[in-house]
This record gives sequence, structure tokens and C-alpha cells, in this order.
Amino acid sequence: MQQRHSDPRRRPVKAPVHLFDGGAGRPPEPAPAPRPEAPASPALERALGAFRSDGVRARGASFADDLAPPRLRRALNDPDLFPDEDGAPDDPQAIALLVLDRARDGARLARAFEHGAYRRFDARAGEAWARAVAEHLTGIPVADPARVYAEGRPAIARALFIEGRVPLAALSEDAVTAALCVGGWDGGRHGDIGRGLAGLERCRELGEAIPSADVPELLRPFEEWGDALWDRVAPGACLFWEGATAGAGRVAIVLRKHDGGAQRALQLWGTPGLSEVRAGDPAEPEALVEGELWTRLPDPLETGTEALRFCGVGLLPDLGAVRADLRPRGRARLILRRRSDGELLYRSAWLSMEAEGLSIARLLGSLRGSPRAAEIEAVWRVHSLCLTPTPDVPDSVFLLECAATKRGRAELRVGPDRGPGAGADEPGAYLHGGGKAEF
Repeated sequence: MQQRHSDPRRRPVKAPVHLFDGGAGRPPEPAPAPRPEAPASPALERALGAFRSDGVRARGASFADDLAPPRLRRALNDPDLFPDEDGAPDDPQAIALLVLDRARDGARLARAFEHGAYRRFDARAGEAWARAVAEHLTGIPVADPARVYAEGRPAIARALFIEGRVPLAALSEDAVTAALCVGGWDGGRHGDIGRGLAGLERCRELGEAIPSADVPELLRPFEEWGDALWDRVAPGACLFWEGATAGAGRVAIVLRKHDGGAQRALQLWGTPGLSEVRAGDPAEPEALVEGELWTRLPDPLETGTEALRFCGVGLLPDLGAVRADLRPRGRARLILRRRSDGELLYRSAWLSMEAEGLSIARLLGSLRGSPRAAEIEAVWRVHSLCLTPTPDVPDSVFLLECAATKRGRAELRVGPDRGPGAGADEPGAYLHGGGKAEF
């Protein structure tokens, strides 16, 4: 991970920004009227029918209760790693400059990986890959990318494999395909990993498949696995659950391994188990996060319509070379509002996340400990960036917000009903005051 150190007092702003003080100077603009969301075409609605419950629940799950899984948002919100900073600015313009500079600087993410849950995995096989996945994919909404990028799934995959352009929406196989791409996978003949029995067969074509029907040991607790099997299911192994048909099901990827006899555990990446809420833990939003530490493979997985059965493990060759050219396909703008009355204090121009290297994780990190958080809410609003919009797939669709709470914690808001004004009609590809952005 490259780190850049900068001085927020000296670094220039890269895009036009506008300060509203509500009293002296330029008055705030009236909020524009909301624009109704364009309905999806009937064909698109039919295509999405199978994915309505993509974040699926694991029945009879067995967790490693005494092991805290690495989670980037948890690390970013750790007060020991990110204590309150002295000399924080009070002026909205200065606060905005500080937040913008933090977002462009990778030092905060590097510090987050000093969290104890991450340090436990230092020097483990695949850890650099796992941390790159966390940096580039954390916070991506669980949604069909075809509703965000009009070129269709094959072209979306090609943009990821060839150009390193990461889509800011993912379903089951999209999430795993993106994680594999971070680790150097070229997409194979099909361009994605697939899911269910079809995905397991793709792994057989490209590398190796271990069906659970042939190795029933896979369905036992990991402490009962033989050493040879445990050694083979390493970071990068793909886990498949099958549905009623060959193309139905789910897939997850092994992100990390924790060794130690009865303490063997795997951390998965993907949507299986995403909606599982553990007692005492806050519910995660419908966005990609590093999963729990499992002591056995969850079987079955339940959707709203069926129970998916675990069907096997796929092993792909030549993985682990972490890519350094990944860039998110979206736009973001920074907004500061006064909490007491919602008064707009600052709104930046839209920034190209691809050109600026602004992953969702960097946006979250920039908001941790936001100055004057009790009085001023700092929010990064993230929209899609579609270069070839259509009536069914418009440009600049709202995806999520990264926000600072009153205590300066960083949180995600996914969906237009999360947080005030999330679905407001704001200038999409246009800078405030006129002029189309150059992306």
C-alpha cells in the first residue's frame, strides 16, 4: 500500500468548493425538489428476481466467539488508534480542507491495519491480499452492478480485469470476482467466478474442485478436518452453495485462516452470512464487509425462498499477486451541515473517485474524528459514474453515504432511506454553478 504524507495547511484543493455561512456572505441555496427514481425495465426486474435476498443467513452457524475478526470499520473507529487530535480547525472551510486531505492520504488506512485483530494475522499467507480487499471493497453496496453501469456484466468484468476499475455495486459472484481480481486473477474464460454448481465446475476447468459429496469431511467442524484438507483450503479458496438449479446458489472466498487446533477458523468474503446479526453486535449495513470467523462452513444458507446447500470448494491457480492499479468507478462530494438546523455550510464539487484514488474505505477514514462533529455533520455522498447512461440506467445514481456521527465515528448509510436528504436531486455530473465535470 502506498502512503502519501501531506500538510493540510498547504495542500491545494483539487476541485472547486463553495462555502455557505448562512449569515454573512453568500446565502445557502434552496434544496431542490426530489426526483423520482426511474423505474427498472420489466426485463431487468425479471433478471434481478433471483438476487432479492443476496445477503443470506446461515442456519446453525458456529462462530469463533473468543476471536475478534478483523474489520476495517471497527479498526477505524477504535479510539486508541485514532484519538482526538489537538488543534482541530473550527471553520467549515478549514474542516473541509482537512477532511479532503485525509481522504487523499493513505496514512489512515495504514494505521487502521495496526489494530490488534489485524496484527494477529501479520506475516500470514495471503494477508497482504486480504488487506487490499478490505481497502478497495469495504462498503460497496450489495446491489446488481447492471443497475449502475449500463454496459452490462461482461463489460463491467472486463473493465475490472483489464483496467482495474472497481464497480461500486456487487452481488454474490461479483463480490468474490472482485476479490479474486485484487489477488491477480484474470477472470478465466467466463469473466467471473460464477456460483453454485456452475461455479464449482468452472473451478474444475481452471484448477481444481473438491465436491462435498466426495469429501464429507468439509461439513464437519474445522477442528475435525485432517491436516492435509485444512492446508488445501487456503486464502483464495472459493466456497460454493447450490440452489435448485445448476446456475443458482452463492459463492464466498476464504479471506483469512486462523490456525490452532480447536481454534481453527476461516474468515470469508462475500454475501453468505452477511445478514447474520450476532447478539451484542450492531447490525452491519447491506454492504460488503470482512465476514465473521467461522469454525465450520455454514450449511445451509437461507434466502427468502430456499435453503442453499454447501456443495464444494474450488481452487484456482496463480493467485496472490496483489494489484496496485485498482480504482473505484464512482463520484463523491463532501457536504458539511449544521446538525441543529440542517443548514448547509459547505459542498464540494463532485470528485472522480477513480482519478483521486478515493476508495470508500478512504472516505470512511477521513471522517473518523471529524472536527466539531457534535455540531457539524460531515458526509461523503457517493454516486455512480456511468459514461453511457440509458433510460433504464441513468448516470449519477445515489449509492451510499459515509458520515461522521456526533461522537466522530465513521458510519455507512446504504439506500436512499438512510439519513436525511440521501435521495435528494443534486447536480449529478455537473459542478455547482454550471459546467459539466470532466469525468
